[in-house]
Amino acid sequence: MLRPESAWEYEIGIIQSFKPFTFRGTFYYYDIEDFINDSGIMAPGTGLGSDCLYNVPSVKLYGVELEATVRFKDRFWGMTSYNYQGFDAAESPFQQDWTYFLPLLYPKHKVKVNARVRLWKDGWLQATLHYTSARSSQKKFRLGSYATLDLGFEQKFKFWGQTLNLNAFVINATGTRYQEIQGYYAPRQTYGFTIGTKF
Repeated sequence: MLRPESAWEYEIGIIQSFKPFTFRGTFYYYDIEDFINDSGIMAPGTGLGSDCLYNVPSVKLYGVELEATVRFKDRFWGMTSYNYQGFDAAESPFQQDWTYFLPLLYPKHKVKVNARVRLWKDGWLQATLHYTSARSSQKKFRLGSYATLDLGFEQKFKFWGQTLNLNAFVINATGTRYQEIQGYYAPRQTYGFTIGTKF
């Protein structure tokens, strides 16, 4: 029989501004008892009576989130963030050779770099770089690390007295081949544009 999950959660952070820079840092720690682990996707047969749901006596999740931003008037804005997550877990008597552990599915390291630069009046170019470290999947395959680059352009203009906002973008501009979910490759590139206004 499953026991209810309970946890103590701790978080501490700091924000400091040194214009034009702003720094933020956060540390978190979760002490979880009777963590409910779900290995249903790997359960043999129908999964009935296969202990695909079970309690892990003790799980400790911890991590750090760091972020730095810079802003130069109305010409440039940039942000860099780094996330780290780790865990410790006790052994469970219900673990079998086909089970997997949910916290293993999260990458330990994630990095994001975002920048916006004004090219001309109301015209902005944006670039976003994402990095995700290697991690396990539900089927126990190792998903490799990957980095992607997204590009976009934003322009505001007047049309018949109404302010319009045009956005054009390409996601994964470098065509990186990667999987967020095991067995399913993300598109090499995605292109699009939007036009919006406010009334």
